[in-house]
Amino acid sequence: MEDERALYASINDPVPRKPRLRGSQFLDTAEQQFAQAAQTVQGWAEDREGIGDDITRLGLGGVKNIAKVASLPGVSHALRVAGAPAWAAGQAIGAGLEHGLGVDPRYGHIAGEALVTWKSNSCQRFTEALFR
Repeated sequence: MEDERALYASINDPVPRKPRLRGSQFLDTAEQQFAQAAQTVQGWAEDREGIGDDITRLGLGGVKNIAKVASLPGVSHALRVAGAPAWAAGQAIGAGLEHGLGVDPRYGHIAGEALVTWKSNSCQRFTEALFR
């Protein structure tokens, strides 16, 4: 996956250099392996003898229906609003990691999701303790 951002070594440099951020190779490899796993599961769903392909298609059909419901206008907007704090935290942490430490900003996006999830679980436990 090519990064669209580029840095010029100097103002007179006609060709920008692409910086390699720390941790990018690991995340690129993980992304490729996830895509290969998805292709493998699609291969399992091809029509064959036996029941395995039917079970796989049944499971993938359920996932497809969940995705269809999640893309409905009201539901998709509600999911975007619910995910906004994690997205904003991830963007902020990612920008800080990228510009401050030279780390791939995708780690910040992961950290933003984890931070918001952890904090929401803490708030939920606190609220439950309050109303016992």
